[in-house]
Amino acid sequence: MQSISINKPKKPFKCKQNSSCHGLILIVNLIITLPIWLTAVLYSPHSFGQPEEPTEYRLKAAFLYNFASFPEPPTKIDKHSTFNMCFLDYIAQRKVKDLQVTILLKSDPDKLSECHLLYISRSAVSNKLESTLDHISSGPILTVADSTGTCQKEVVTNMGINAGKITFEANLTPAHTAKLELSSQLLRFAKEVYQ
Repeated sequence: MQSISINKPKKPFKCKQNSSCHGLILIVNLIITLPIWLTAVLYSPHSFGQPEEPTEYRLKAAFLYNFASFPEPPTKIDKHSTFNMCFLDYIAQRKVKDLQVTILLKSDPDKLSECHLLYISRSAVSNKLESTLDHISSGPILTVADSTGTCQKEVVTNMGINAGKITFEANLTPAHTAKLELSSQLLRFAKEVYQ
């Protein structure tokens, strides 16, 4: 007959305070988890500095920031105030001509007088373009839309995408009414300029 000896389980290993085994445990954890983290990072879509595919709205937002620098405001804006970009029914703090940019979401046309640039979304164009333009007709507000035919309806600029690039058209009549002077540098890039 054979005898079998059974060993009792040992107590779990514990580090004494102020001992060097804490560092050893950290190293073992790193050896185990580092390959997992490296794999996750190297195969993520953001690795190797690959830029994200820009969405239509990211492109248009970047375009609006750059576009805001071109018209000269009819009155001097205090350097300590903000440049208000307003979005009717629809984007990181940036600066336009040394002014901090504030992005405001507006749904009430009566509150648009504080805007310097007003982006009019497609839904607002189809629902309330005329009433919006009536509310802001006396103010120096650069209006920007992204719907076909809005430049003929008294919007100053209209954006579009053609072959993956932002294009725009400009209407000088509402720009002059708003006392905005669009620079020749800007207008030479316009697909169409309406007088």
